[in-house]
Amino acid sequence: MQGNLDEPPVVIRISRIASLIGFVLCAVMVHFRIYLFGIGLIYFGWQLLDPNMITIAPDGLGWKTTFRRQHWAWNQVCNFRPMPWGQFGWDADGKSHSIFGFGWEVGTRKIVELLNTARSRWSSVSACDALDPSTEES
Repeated sequence: MQGNLDEPPVVIRISRIASLIGFVLCAVMVHFRIYLFGIGLIYFGWQLLDPNMITIAPDGLGWKTTFRRQHWAWNQVCNFRPMPWGQFGWDADGKSHSIFGFGWEVGTRKIVELLNTARSRWSSVSACDALDPSTEES
């Protein structure tokens, strides 16, 4: 992990060690003629070359994969939460989203804690507040 909330941006990547372990395990399985693991071999090999990345900055949350880049402003996202298998989810524009990924440089709970802290620090209006009628003033 690079950076912190006091000196943004915070950059979190898929761990190269986790990708290397996955690559080696898949290579062993392919060696034993279980060719379905060839897909994992390609995936983990690619993660070694170009790992997925999350960027936490004052202007919002960024997510970069090899073929896609997305960005959400802090007032567009809310309800960050851990999910099974090292994923985490959030709500944006009235929909639930999750990042498919595991093996981040830091644990999922730490990422969720960072995201919730960053959103409360850098967002004046939350997307959740806009959807929740109990937060409206009378």
